[in-house]
Amino acid sequence: MDENTLPNNLEEAQEEILRLRRIRDALKSRMRRMSALPGDHDVLLESHVLLQHAVDEKTADLRLQLDNVRRLRTLLEHSQRMAEVGGWEIDANSEHLYCTTETRAILGLAPDSQPSLNEVIGYFLPPFKQQITQLVAAAMQHGQGFDLECCLRNARGTSIWTRLVGEPHRDGTNIPRIYGSIQNITQQREHHRALQASEERFRMITASISDGLVAFSGPTFRIDYVSPSMQEMSGYAVSDICRFQQKQILRLIHPDDRSQVLRKLRETIAHRHTSARYSFRFRNADGSWTWREDHASLAYNHTGKVRQMFVVCRDITEIVHYRQHLEELTYKAQEANQAKSDFLASMSHELRTPMTGILGMTELLLETNLNPQQHDFAQTAFQSGQALLTILNDILDFSKIEAKRIDIRPVEQDIVTLCKDVCVLLSARAEQKNLNLFLDYAPQSAITATVDGEKLRQILLNLLSNAIKFTESGHVILRVGSSSDSDANEDPTRLRFEVIDTGCGIQPEDIDHVFDVFVQVGATMNKSLPGTGLGLAISQRLARLMDGDLWAESRWGEGSTFCLEVPAHRPELPRHIASSYSQALIVSPLPVESAMIQGILQTWNIDCQIASDPDTALALLPQLNPHALVVESDLLEIHCPSKQISALRQSVHEQGMGHCYICKRSHTPSSRRPTTPNTKHHVIRPFAPNDLASAIAILNE
Repeated sequence: MDENTLPNNLEEAQEEILRLRRIRDALKSRMRRMSALPGDHDVLLESHVLLQHAVDEKTADLRLQLDNVRRLRTLLEHSQRMAEVGGWEIDANSEHLYCTTETRAILGLAPDSQPSLNEVIGYFLPPFKQQITQLVAAAMQHGQGFDLECCLRNARGTSIWTRLVGEPHRDGTNIPRIYGSIQNITQQREHHRALQASEERFRMITASISDGLVAFSGPTFRIDYVSPSMQEMSGYAVSDICRFQQKQILRLIHPDDRSQVLRKLRETIAHRHTSARYSFRFRNADGSWTWREDHASLAYNHTGKVRQMFVVCRDITEIVHYRQHLEELTYKAQEANQAKSDFLASMSHELRTPMTGILGMTELLLETNLNPQQHDFAQTAFQSGQALLTILNDILDFSKIEAKRIDIRPVEQDIVTLCKDVCVLLSARAEQKNLNLFLDYAPQSAITATVDGEKLRQILLNLLSNAIKFTESGHVILRVGSSSDSDANEDPTRLRFEVIDTGCGIQPEDIDHVFDVFVQVGATMNKSLPGTGLGLAISQRLARLMDGDLWAESRWGEGSTFCLEVPAHRPELPRHIASSYSQALIVSPLPVESAMIQGILQTWNIDCQIASDPDTALALLPQLNPHALVVESDLLEIHCPSKQISALRQSVHEQGMGHCYICKRSHTPSSRRPTTPNTKHHVIRPFAPNDLASAIAILNE
């Protein structure tokens, strides 16, 4: 249906339908009257029938047009409501204003209201009110259209921005009416204002930073934006850079770097990575070469093609030159450090030879007949020489490590014997301070390990010496086991050594510096403690040379633990000993010692009970079989009355039980009065599992 054939409005269409209905009704009435008249009037009836059919067809056609008009009107109203666009019409003769529903909604009016032209103009704010009046008058008189953005305050008191458009309708030389639209553009203006603010921030940011920014678009990498800083960085004008093609850009990259940059960029695009970083030499406008580092950020479309790429360019020429200079200085420093290490190694070796002679002669001098004053002088000289020799040895070891002259020679080692020998060497020093030195060897640990025995012995001696030095009371423990003993997820083929003391511990802020060179954390509290501060640094470096590690754990006031891990064989289960003992009673006031002895005996399927004093032990004796084993510690003599100890030993002797006596080297029966007749064997602390096994074997004889 042609749009021009439609009635001007719904009212005209409805009036036309009513007129046709009246014609049809009049025709029907005339036909009824004519049918009542005599004569032949077939022709006349036929004419009436045809006319009635024509009227019916015209009525149906008008109804269809009316439905289309209603449908178009509904569609237009929905579209206007969604777009917040309203229509209006002004009759030029009467200045009557017709508004659509959406126009009234924008003005904040009721849906059924019909405001006047002056009333609508009154809603606009003063700056626009006079301007709109002039534009409407010019449209009526001269046929000039207008398009204006203006602000109004509607009937609800809400301020909104609108776009007001008017277009005069000409009928020859007359302008009977003006058609127009009004649109709510408040959100569009807010979005536009936010976009402008964002663009202004972006412009200020790019202008304030020294890095350049280049924006590319599309798979052809057409340049869309260049920041002003690029001109200062490269010497090329911004307008010239924007006209650069891809080939021109590539020619500005140094030939030696071009293939690398292209390869990285192609790999980034092939794997759809969103960022890439590469550095290269860039030719500036004056022909000079500078180093640049570009950081590219890429965005892709749904087909995987590059949609946009932003590149942040940074001049790193000074950084590259600084790195090169730093590498040169580092190389020279390494050479100087190597020369220093060689000098220290040579001098410490040369100094150690005469120092050994001085110590030997001084020791011989001490064995001669000297008066007390001379003996004190010689003793002081001997002790000072020993301290100096220790310093020389530390410096020699440290210089060898720095010069990489330390060779690791791993061989099969008996870990039990090695640890026991280390403890025996330091047991006298521990006894001088009334400290208990224990060797706690986990029965499930590796018996042998492929390590450098000398280096391992040196590390353990240093750790134990420090523990004894910084512990005033309590005990020091050398605990040996595989790393899997403490953590099920650890590798059982790594042997773990722990040196545990009951000293003052290490302050939290000092725990990270205990392995620094020439640092003695404990010496800050006691200036009289000897040492160079190299022992722990040397020990940690030796541990790492053996593919192991050394670290410290400590709580202030609760003691310290130094942990050493080195590679080892898989754990070997200890051999079962032939023993007639199925039960044992461990009598010791120190829980640490009782737990160590219990762990060893339980490995040999001996059921153990623990008593911390003789009275508790006497109460437990009747529960044991007559051939049970009693393991007694000499520490009872310090903490318990002698009468209780004698009563316990007498009861053990009367029942014929096996009796092992755990004691310090200075408390062995050869160096003091025998304890009781029933003490059949003694075990010297610190002891290994084999020592206890030998004692039980003797008791079985």
